[in-house]
Amino acid sequence: RRLKTDAVKVFHADFLHQDLGALPSPCKVVSNLPYSAGAPITLRLMEWGAWDTAVLMFQKEVAERVVAGPGGRDYGPFTIAVQMWADAEYLFTVTRERFRPPPKVDSGVVRLTRRAQPLLPEGLPPAEFTKVVRGAFSQRRKMAAKCLAGALGLERAKTDAAFAEAGLDVTARAETIPLEGFVRLTLALREKTPC
Repeated sequence: RRLKTDAVKVFHADFLHQDLGALPSPCKVVSNLPYSAGAPITLRLMEWGAWDTAVLMFQKEVAERVVAGPGGRDYGPFTIAVQMWADAEYLFTVTRERFRPPPKVDSGVVRLTRRAQPLLPEGLPPAEFTKVVRGAFSQRRKMAAKCLAGALGLERAKTDAAFAEAGLDVTARAETIPLEGFVRLTLALREKTPC
């Protein structure tokens, strides 16, 4: 079908390969994301700064990861990567029975409101921060300091000192550390050694 309005422009393209500079800016994003590509599309969306609000439908388990807080099993690097750039709010569940043919899983709708600035201090590259987060989560249910030392090739004493400097318990697991704690940890590690 064709839309009979100039207020909406439809691009028939793969978002992961689309030249984002060709898209209108600023804009709002509304999408029923493909279950197989929801996370990569969302991460690319986070890096693209031309939107202010996105309402996205994911597989329910992925939607729960987007909005998760520290301490739960759904909280991880993907959560932090999204919440670094946007406030995330779970809006509602769409059950599988609402689709024809019905998929095997339920869906969840999330609203993302882009932050004016990412929750990183100026001068801290997102890639450096992400490397620390991924290193800390490299072995779930293990102490983050130990995981990080192994992932970054650092002496354990350096990661322990960085945890102390960041005000974090050296025995903490990555899933208990809030985003702001990872920011402090990345800055403390930066002083000890380049990431």
